[in-house]
Amino acid sequence: MMLSKNLFLLFFSGISAVTLIDTLGAIASRKFNFKYEFLALFSFSVYLLIGFFGSKILDPNSAISVAIFVGLYDATVGLWLSFKLKAKMGISNEEKKELVGIYSIIIMIITSCILAVIGYALTYI
Repeated sequence: MMLSKNLFLLFFSGISAVTLIDTLGAIASRKFNFKYEFLALFSFSVYLLIGFFGSKILDPNSAISVAIFVGLYDATVGLWLSFKLKAKMGISNEEKKELVGIYSIIIMIITSCILAVIGYALTYI
């Protein structure tokens, strides 16, 4: 029971953080005239932290799995939010259409997995 509670809490925290980054970042990029892509570092830190803290409260495989699902969420819902909120991406509408797809989802899943593994590895330092 405790495992599922911690798993849900980690997943919910990750999704909330990514949603906040995507939403506030999209709005801020328009208001303050900077490229939205720079905020990827914040999303990447979320995956790293999921791997780090998740490995402490769960087993490493569960923490990495949570990071992967949060990455999937970020590549789909997060990207949709940034489009809807008109984030300043500096790309054309055609390029935006190319950005949405299976390749960007796969890249985000791989990225979130790698960063979660690094986060897990940091627990040994």
